Amino acid sequence: MTGEGAYLSGPMEGCTEEEANGWRRYAASRLAPHMTVRIPELAPNYDDYVQMVQRDIDDIAASRYVLVNPWKTSTGTSMEAMLAHTTQKWVVVVERPDGYVNPWLRVHSSLVTPTVMAACDEIIYHHHLHR
Repeated sequence: MTGEGAYLSGPMEGCTEEEANGWRRYAASRLAPHMTVRIPELAPNYDDYVQMVQRDIDDIAASRYVLVNPWKTSTGTSMEAMLAHTTQKWVVVVERPDGYVNPWLRVHSSLVTPTVMAACDEIIYHHHLHR
């Protein structure tokens, strides 16, 4: 497992700023004292989509952990989880509020947790255990 820090993956397209980033701010506040946190940004317009996707790929490559919060269906989130899994990242998936986890995300995760808080706690524990 290469890289250091955590990448925060979850829906952004079609979301309000709070939906896209509220949970990310919370996760970053818990993880940042222990490691670098990488947060994706939406491209300001779709002319920048190639650079946006490449930046996300680079951020995943530079990370050891990927926290996936698929609170709603998102193609990009699923793609990021698959990329992280195939490049041997420790992928922690958060269940949706109704407890559902897409079978593809479940199979391509290292761990499934019920909440973002639990995901952060597991990442911090794993980080300190495997330093």
